[in-house]
Amino acid sequence: MRPVFIITRKEGYLANGGSHMKYLMLLTALLFSVAIVPRAYATEQAANDETQSKQKFSCSDMPRYCKHMDSCEQAEFALEHCGMSKLDRDKDGIPCENVCG
Repeated sequence: MRPVFIITRKEGYLANGGSHMKYLMLLTALLFSVAIVPRAYATEQAANDETQSKQKFSCSDMPRYCKHMDSCEQAEFALEHCGMSKLDRDKDGIPCENVCG
C-alpha cells in the first residue's frame, strides 16, 4: 500500500520558494520586453532618419519652388522644417505633387 501525502498550504508551492509565481513574473517580463523593444527600436530609427534628413538639407539653401526640388524627401523637409507651406497648394500634406506625385 502506498503512503498518502496531505499537502497543506505551508507545504504547497509557497514552501518551495514560490516557483510558480517566479515563473509567471518571468514570463510577464519576457512578454513585456518583446512588446516594448520593437517600439523603442522603431522610435530610435525614426529619430535617426530625421537626424540624417536634417544633415542632408538646410532651410538656408532650400529651393523656393517645386520645379527646383531634386526629390520628394527635399520637398517634405522644406514643408515640415522650413515652414514653406506654399509647396502644398491643396493642403493635403503632400508637397510638390509634380515631385511627390
